[in-house]
Amino acid sequence: LLEVVIALGVSSVGLSAVCAMLIATAAGTYSLSQQATARWLSARLKAEWSLAPDADPERLATHGDPMVCDQQLACSPTAFMAGNYADWQRLVTRILPAGSGHICRDSTPGDGNPAEPACDGLGSLVIKVYWRPAGRAGADALRLTTVLET
Repeated sequence: LLEVVIALGVSSVGLSAVCAMLIATAAGTYSLSQQATARWLSARLKAEWSLAPDADPERLATHGDPMVCDQQLACSPTAFMAGNYADWQRLVTRILPAGSGHICRDSTPGDGNPAEPACDGLGSLVIKVYWRPAGRAGADALRLTTVLET
């Protein structure tokens, strides 16, 4: 009877370890999925930007009604990108947990956070995508930075 109790104890420890490994694998897979989603969102905006490279990134958020291009046959590059940028930002917010995204000129693209992307208006044109890892309350935001031009 003692041998059976010891065998059950050893088996339960082993099964607990297997469960812990499965949970860690699932969390790692989800984290990689979020990174892949951030890369896809960044690539999408980069592709859209290539259609209107003369757009002014500093004026996108303040350009006015982004629907103006839908109602006209011709519009400025900034007006064209304002609508696409607004749609892209809504998508980032909807898909990534606590997601936000910015496009700006920045001489130090590796800095910033969701509340303050730290764009200085100088240097390269960059896309910054931020999100918080799901299930980790209080964790620092993760960032993906894509440089469009140097």
